[in-house]
Amino acid sequence: MLSVVIPVFNRPEQAARAIKSVLGQRWTSPEKLEIVAVDDASTEPLQSNVSDHRLRIVRLEQNSGPAAARNAGIAAARGDFIAFLDSDDIWLEDKLRLQYDPFKQSVSVRAANLKASACGFFYPNRKTRQLEARVPKPAQHLADFCSGCWFSPGSTLIVQREAFTIVGMFDERLRRLEDLDWFIRFARQGGQIHVSPYLGAVIAPSNSASTDSVTTSSKIIAAKFAPKDGGGLPNREWGLLQSYLELEAAASLLRQGQIRKGAGNLVSSFLRKPRRQLALQQFWDRSQIIPQAVVAKYREMTRLQ
Repeated sequence: MLSVVIPVFNRPEQAARAIKSVLGQRWTSPEKLEIVAVDDASTEPLQSNVSDHRLRIVRLEQNSGPAAARNAGIAAARGDFIAFLDSDDIWLEDKLRLQYDPFKQSVSVRAANLKASACGFFYPNRKTRQLEARVPKPAQHLADFCSGCWFSPGSTLIVQREAFTIVGMFDERLRRLEDLDWFIRFARQGGQIHVSPYLGAVIAPSNSASTDSVTTSSKIIAAKFAPKDGGGLPNREWGLLQSYLELEAAASLLRQGQIRKGAGNLVSSFLRKPRRQLALQQFWDRSQIIPQAVVAKYREMTRLQ
């Protein structure tokens, strides 16, 4: 069985659309699908007008953030495989058929062969807000995972449930960058990202994370992975992680109009990892043509933001 975990906080219309996109999947085993929507203590309790035995809603008593909501969804899930979908994103109809079925047939649950699957997705350019088609590159080295979280795992990831036993759960102290933290730990266990080239999700424009949440999360992650006797990251990977954390801080500050501080973090990122582009490396292919049906779905999504 595949369990789809959808964390939700104060997004009832978007969540309904996300749930509908999962129930509308065209694949061979719809009876082996369940959806666990985790209501992270929304102001108004999440309800659904969909009558489907495959949908369950789990409500948290207090707002705890995406890491805690995902952990609650994983704990409630019954599937051997876990997929994630952010409540403001959607899946396209053939995502599971083209991503999950071949992935499921190719994995075995061992730390030495720990794999997760991602797929391509449509994402708006931050400057133009026009959709771009992005197919992530696969990854199998720790340095890749220390350089960012480029494959939009919140809405493309499928992973063996057993991975959370091997790697551990999401760090609930983190209100931001919880995916980055988990995948560094995943990579240290030998984990690899398999990529389906199919463009299976439409990702909504990202909201600006608060500077405080980025700063707090960055400090926790840095303390966790700083080189030290008997632990921490190797020097090269530690430098990449520091550079990426500076880049995240710069992005948050610049979006909030703090130009001078943001520029300082941006310079620091480039000094730690010299490069000719903003990202630490080239992570995806953007050469795909955007179907008009996808553009229409995206326009509908942005009206709900």
